[in-house]
Amino acid sequence: MKKTCMYFIIMTLVLLFTASGSFAEGISSSSYKAGDVVEITGKIAPGQDLYLAIAQTEMFAPNDTKGVFEVKRFKKDSKKAGFALDTEIPPLYYMITNVPEKFGKVDKKRFGGPSVLMKKGQELFTSVGLKKTTVDDLVKSAGIAKGSFYKFFPSKEVLYLEILEEIEINIRSSMNDVNLKGKELSKEGIKAFLSDIVTSIDKNPIMLKMFDENALEILMRKIPKERIKKHMENDDKWFSGLFKDWQSEGYLSNMDEGVFSALFRSIFILFTQKDAIGKDLFLPTMDLLFDFIAAGIINSKEVK
Repeated sequence: MKKTCMYFIIMTLVLLFTASGSFAEGISSSSYKAGDVVEITGKIAPGQDLYLAIAQTEMFAPNDTKGVFEVKRFKKDSKKAGFALDTEIPPLYYMITNVPEKFGKVDKKRFGGPSVLMKKGQELFTSVGLKKTTVDDLVKSAGIAKGSFYKFFPSKEVLYLEILEEIEINIRSSMNDVNLKGKELSKEGIKAFLSDIVTSIDKNPIMLKMFDENALEILMRKIPKERIKKHMENDDKWFSGLFKDWQSEGYLSNMDEGVFSALFRSIFILFTQKDAIGKDLFLPTMDLLFDFIAAGIINSKEVK
């Protein structure tokens, strides 16, 4: 994906309060990746101080380094600071507390990682577009040095693609939950699922900008083929899961999985032909197309 902090982290110290008996009632997951939202619920009595640490699972000790300069520096610092060279700590961790001064000097907030670049990138790509947005614009908006950008993303095009992928995943997941999850497959449910995906894309500002400036062509030219291949493979995994779920219910028994994936991909490609179809006719045309697709899927069920 990129050189990024995709480390999995766990809650190592959950609501460690100064008074005994304080506890956390729950956390939203047992593991996370950079950029995820960590939700914690619990109780703390008035007047107590809050200490909450979130840390990377992978540990590091000074003995792990092989760099000549680092080995010398750690030997010197270990004697001065009084720590052993086999002392392990998580390289990446966050501390949340209402008394930060107890942990030393409070410095100015630093760059928040690739999630900040993705947020700022989405804002710029939506307002200015991929063509006119430069890496200089992105780093200025994020408040970081240009070199820091390339630690996470090899190019602005890859950043753009990953923003689109995140939006795509969120749209698919939410539309699946609303229209299909836990429900018996029906023509109405399939059509609503497809229609809601198209409507969500058609109302998404960065997606609209992408089609207006033909950014897909730029991405195909600028992004390495192996990264495009990875994107296609991720799409196919999602299509495959949906295909197998529907097959397990007795539908699509005579359809090839590759054709099913191509069908969904062609729906997205139709957005690039909106002008040719006619902007006023695009959504009604898609609605009729989805009617045919949904009916075909439902009618494909084997009668036992």
